[in-house]
Amino acid sequence: LFLSDDGNSPELDYRNLIAALISATKPSHILETGTGEGRTTLAMLQAALPNPDFHELTTIEKDPALSTKARLLLAIWARALAYTDFVKGADSLEVLSTAKIKATFDFCFLDSALSIRAQELRLLCQRKLLTPGALIVVHDTSVHREMPAGIRCAESIQYHAELEEVLASFP
Repeated sequence: LFLSDDGNSPELDYRNLIAALISATKPSHILETGTGEGRTTLAMLQAALPNPDFHELTTIEKDPALSTKARLLLAIWARALAYTDFVKGADSLEVLSTAKIKATFDFCFLDSALSIRAQELRLLCQRKLLTPGALIVVHDTSVHREMPAGIRCAESIQYHAELEEVLASFP
């Protein structure tokens, strides 16, 4: 019952929820993994930019073609590009484990490959890349996400087990 632009990007209802959370919590630094075509990136920026304390949204996309599409989408609103740090063609795990990150994050939206989101969360905690009280949104956490097919896939079962493990040791 959710609306999606293409069946792959986060649903419109979910993007609205994320934008509302950003509008309500007023983060200064946002992290997004899995930029895709940039629809959620744009929604987050539209919610964040009215906040005078907002500084930057860092978004990581492994697929250079998708990152280019996202940049083109954000170019329709020139102000958005000035507040966006695109990490193009890079693996989020590599960036989060080795890159020099400019600031800690108040808000994170993890929507990269399903198989690495728990590892991203672990790295954010281990490297102390989160501000105290940071809000972290991990996409596709419902165990019912495969229910139209009638069964849960092995990837989903493993994903949920890894998330539970990380959350059990969450600071």
